[in-house]
Amino acid sequence: MSQLFTPLKLRSVKLRNRIFVAPMCQYSCNDGTPDDWHLVHLGSRAVGAIQLGHAGRKASVQPHWLGGKGVALIEGGWQLLAPSALPFSPSSPEPRALSVEDLEQICSQFETAACRWTTQGRSPLAVAVRACPPLS
Repeated sequence: MSQLFTPLKLRSVKLRNRIFVAPMCQYSCNDGTPDDWHLVHLGSRAVGAIQLGHAGRKASVQPHWLGGKGVALIEGGWQLLAPSALPFSPSSPEPRALSVEDLEQICSQFETAACRWTTQGRSPLAVAVRACPPLS
């Protein structure tokens, strides 16, 4: 018999079944604000879950349908933080290399957000930091 619908315990988290949605970074926001598309897309797949993410040098880009090129600070983008000052691509803005203090601050911010989520009695929580290896 399949165990797909049986509970699964991962450390202190007990899941009702073994159905998961892989972490998804969604880059198509207006000014970083989710809209109806995100509500339908994520809400229909990951009801009750939250994902914390850090895009690193891949952040601050145009929507893919507008070319997906990097957006510089003077064009309305934001300061990128990454493991080094190397841009993701030739059209990407140059990121600022993360310092130890930056890493500590980001880890603290992730911890604060995760604590807020779990103190509301919610789970599970996904942390996506694949674009920023020092955080993984």
